[in-house]
Amino acid sequence: MPWECKRVALSALCAAALASCGDDAPEIPPMPQAACRADAEMAQIWGPWQLDFHGTREACANERWNGAFEIRPTLEFEVAQRDDAGTPGRARLRLARSVDGFRFDGSVEGDCVRFALIEDKQGGTALAFAGAASEGEIAGRFEGTGPGSCANVGTFEARFRPLPGR
Repeated sequence: MPWECKRVALSALCAAALASCGDDAPEIPPMPQAACRADAEMAQIWGPWQLDFHGTREACANERWNGAFEIRPTLEFEVAQRDDAGTPGRARLRLARSVDGFRFDGSVEGDCVRFALIEDKQGGTALAFAGAASEGEIAGRFEGTGPGSCANVGTFEARFRPLPGR
């Protein structure tokens, strides 16, 4: 199945939280630690997601970006989940449809979910998320960089609902 997305509202996230400055496009940051169980039954988390997160930014070249920030669940996108042929007991996560200017890459192992959301442009934001899935929700921590030189850290919740008929 091709990685295709049915609904994406990333432009709102981009405008609200991922404004750019002037560096190279970011790489995937290291994943934060998560309180989860890799030996649990694999979470089935494909389908529409709504993501909200809040945290703090510091060390920004543009001081107006420093301080607390919050993104409410205005962002909805569809995630595809497929077994990772190279690693038994693990699945890969991708956007069901690609979105110009953004990358999403992740994995599921047991109830452990890790994913990165990256804005592909100079000075873009790169955030790594790690958490535990249970009953239609993933909760955990994130960290990363951007816009520009900003360092980000905080907590997140992603709500998901499998699409009927899959």
